[in-house]
Amino acid sequence: MKTITAGLAALLLSTAASFAADAWKEAEVNGAKIYTDANGMTLYTYDKDEKGKSNCYDKCATNWPPLKAEAGAKADDEWSVVDRTDGTKMWAYDGKPVY
Repeated sequence: MKTITAGLAALLLSTAASFAADAWKEAEVNGAKIYTDANGMTLYTYDKDEKGKSNCYDKCATNWPPLKAEAGAKADDEWSVVDRTDGTKMWAYDGKPVY
């Protein structure tokens, strides 16, 4: 039973890590590290956001779609998950929501 439990825990941890890995990718442009979404689009933060809080809704969110976090997504180093007022979740980098 302990072997099965340990194996299941390892599987769950690797699955949670894959949620994070699928949401963004690290890239390099002119020697600078940037992040892109799964489609290769550059990710940004919004100056009017606060740490842990998105202020980009309606037209702003249409123009700059939030980097959505799937159900069960877990924080990974400087990446965290932020709750939006519309009930969805999105990724944040160093606490700043990412679009």
